[in-house]
Amino acid sequence: MAQGSTVPCRYWVICGNPTKDGSFRSFNFDAEAPAALCLPHLDNGPKPDPDDAGIFITTLVDRHNNEILHSRAWHCVTCDKRATELLHQAVPLLSPVADRADFEKFFPTVIDICAPICISGGECDRAANKVAQDFAKNALIQKPWQIFEDTKTCDTCGKKSGVKVCSGCKLIAYCSKECQAKGWPRHKRQCKHAQKESRRAEVASS
Repeated sequence: MAQGSTVPCRYWVICGNPTKDGSFRSFNFDAEAPAALCLPHLDNGPKPDPDDAGIFITTLVDRHNNEILHSRAWHCVTCDKRATELLHQAVPLLSPVADRADFEKFFPTVIDICAPICISGGECDRAANKVAQDFAKNALIQKPWQIFEDTKTCDTCGKKSGVKVCSGCKLIAYCSKECQAKGWPRHKRQCKHAQKESRRAEVASS
């Protein structure tokens, strides 16, 4: 297989509140995934590299985030205020299990549970993230390996290895100082908001 080769895949986004009493909209985008992420594997064999999968997913999110955000007037799934951001919880179903009966019908797909929020880095962020994770686990996941782990992902590049949580907000993570510096202009406002919420909670509990 030639280095850098790609295969067709689907980026399926479920945006809104996917709970039984919520509402959501579905978006479908055609994409090209790195062929190395879509190679068949045995049920108990090695899986696609999580760093490479994270980097690919981040490119999809960055490419379509604004289009989805501005497609309608979304409201925060936690507090119902006007949403200004989207929280993404992606599940990569890119690599088929070679010894399954439906192997030949498999089509590489990334499913993204996308929750509108008023601002990231606070309680609304935490609550929305739990809603998205629970929906992914309970409604979408058929095998444990399919979930994209609950571990943190670099907010800038998508890597999962070597990430450290921001000391300010304790929510967003980065894999390097370079990625943290690159993401700071976007993260600065959210980080201050998270710290303000944390201080308010400490005062209330004292």
